[in-house]
Amino acid sequence: MKGNAVLHILAVCVGALAAEGFTRLTIEPDAMFEIAFSPGAQTPSEKYGFVYTPNFDGYMRHPDKVWAVPVAFDEYGFRKPASTPDTTADERLKVVLIGGRSMTMCYGLPDHKTIQRFMVEDAERPLQVHSTGWAGFDPLRSWHYYLDTLDRDLDVDVALFCINPGAIEQYGTLPDDLATIPRHPIQERFFYMMDGNVRMPKDALEDWLGPDYFASYVLYGLLRYRQFPQQWLAAWTRDEEPPAQRGPDDEVGAAPMAASDAETGRRRYAEFMNRMAAHFAERGAKFGVLFLASRGHPVDCYTPFDDALPAAIPRLDLQARLRAGMQNAEFIGMGHYNARHSALIAAQLDAFVFALADE
Repeated sequence: MKGNAVLHILAVCVGALAAEGFTRLTIEPDAMFEIAFSPGAQTPSEKYGFVYTPNFDGYMRHPDKVWAVPVAFDEYGFRKPASTPDTTADERLKVVLIGGRSMTMCYGLPDHKTIQRFMVEDAERPLQVHSTGWAGFDPLRSWHYYLDTLDRDLDVDVALFCINPGAIEQYGTLPDDLATIPRHPIQERFFYMMDGNVRMPKDALEDWLGPDYFASYVLYGLLRYRQFPQQWLAAWTRDEEPPAQRGPDDEVGAAPMAASDAETGRRRYAEFMNRMAAHFAERGAKFGVLFLASRGHPVDCYTPFDDALPAAIPRLDLQARLRAGMQNAEFIGMGHYNARHSALIAAQLDAFVFALADE
């Protein structure tokens, strides 16, 4: 009897491991990015809804030590800046990338593969690059948090405001004074935040399982299978990508703005860009706008934004310049840049930044 009990226990353990392994092998790789960060990466904020924890040291992606990617934040809660080695602060051209959400945060990539790291590695002159990209932050919050943090401490030389694809109509609902920050929509929209920094579709079963359900591939995998069966079946049964979904690179996914008419959106967008340009002009810095490359959007998706942008503001359209050379399969975790993309973007930014600085 005792021997049988041991065998039963062993059988259960082997079966559980086999189930975990099978689910681990069959689960969609992008699912490993649904676990946004290890616990503690985000801190509630009355003003912003949440902020990323200053000096946080943890990981992104799934906590299985295989998919996990280390991440460390600076004293503001941003990805750590990069500087050309063996140079002093006075020698370096100081650049800041504002906005861009998880794309400029370089979500899923370690520090040595971020856009700012590649920029300083290939720079022709001393350079320091800060990126304020935060996953889940819309353009208005990105701007205000920059003003509350880095703007007070850094004498920037060149600032680029980074824009993700989306609908220009939404800018029509920006507050008139651009100083009011609407309540963060994270609880009202499709994605929400659990205690363990888990971002998932609202689901009663996930609430019941609690914030640690993702520790098991079986539980996590079954939830994923239940939520996206048609998309997965299509991906498994034919050799083509499922229809493009809105992801973290799309402004529509997190913007706290309802739809407005296109003309109002164009006007308010131009006012927002002019406000930032004037802010940096007062500080003796150059300002430009960066249209980010995106997997799920057409090459000309920024035409409305480009047409509405004041002519005096320089702009760089990475979607038009780089998207054709970015294969869909290269993007990682729900449409984020891989290391090669970071290097391509960095080369474009170096040229753009130095041209602005030399004007």
